[in-house]
Amino acid sequence: MAAEQVAALEQELATNPENETARGRLLEYYTFNEFCAQAIRGGLPPAPDCRDRDVQTASRRNQLILWLIDHHPESDLLKMAAIFPQLDPNGYEDARNHWLTQVNLHPNDARVLLNAAGSLGYHNVQEQIDLLQRARKLDPARATEPLARLYSSILLSGNEPGLAAQLRNELQSSNDIAMVGSVARHVVEDAATKAVGHGSNSDFYALRILAAELVTHAQSLEPQNQEWSDLMEGVKAIPAGAVPPVAEKAPATALTNAVQTIRVGGAVSVMNLQESPPPIYPPLAKAAGVQGTVKLQIRIGADGHVKDTTVISGHPLLIVAATDAAKLYVYKPTMLNGQASKC
Repeated sequence: MAAEQVAALEQELATNPENETARGRLLEYYTFNEFCAQAIRGGLPPAPDCRDRDVQTASRRNQLILWLIDHHPESDLLKMAAIFPQLDPNGYEDARNHWLTQVNLHPNDARVLLNAAGSLGYHNVQEQIDLLQRARKLDPARATEPLARLYSSILLSGNEPGLAAQLRNELQSSNDIAMVGSVARHVVEDAATKAVGHGSNSDFYALRILAAELVTHAQSLEPQNQEWSDLMEGVKAIPAGAVPPVAEKAPATALTNAVQTIRVGGAVSVMNLQESPPPIYPPLAKAAGVQGTVKLQIRIGADGHVKDTTVISGHPLLIVAATDAAKLYVYKPTMLNGQASKC
């Protein structure tokens, strides 16, 4: 943004502090600047857009975030507005104290607990787990996926073997199909991604054993659900390490025009993929060094074109680029009894 645009947004925010759009745009601007500053201070080549920017912006960015924590700790803006310890240790500690206050003030608001978990978990994974578990008791629909993603990352990272063993045992004995199934999905997908071009055969074997264990348990809890059989096909593909083996599917439905929606395994989807333009790396994510996987639920029309996408998970700085790219994917139509089907 040009300096005059920033000034106009700041003026708007001074007049109306509740203007979420203005606050969000300013947060994005100042966050980019702070990553630029870090690159410059660290002697790294900054992104081209960094060169003419004012890099003395950490203080203003922190002010915007602390106002949100104090006035709207439930805001979705806080998902993109964490104060990273590596960027600003002092600012992080200040934000942490504000979050602890809000957790005490709003112990029964799952949105607040979820946002707090995103910031308070940097140095204490168990604290993050506790907050997410509390949020899930209050709002399972909102908090199951974040908790499952955290469990999956712990199980796969190898950074906390004791905690990973504990979680694995808990999941093995759990009758909570929503959590077991969600963790199984994330482990299969993340293990496949991790296996692509990395690790030894023994690493692949361990990943496959873990994934198969979780999917088998999900099948035992919900044997009538075809999803687990589909997911097991993804487990079998993990050692190959070529592509992520699982693709999210829409539920099967019969349509009045006789074109059916069917479920297909991830390997089938990949083999049918004809055009897959790569996503454009967002400048802010590039400057921040953000990498990762964005998981999408994709519906494919009978003509092979993507009809709609739904975000399952991913870093906020990467989601838009991944979604835009996925919308341009083109698949060879999937045939059922000689007729093209949706999937």
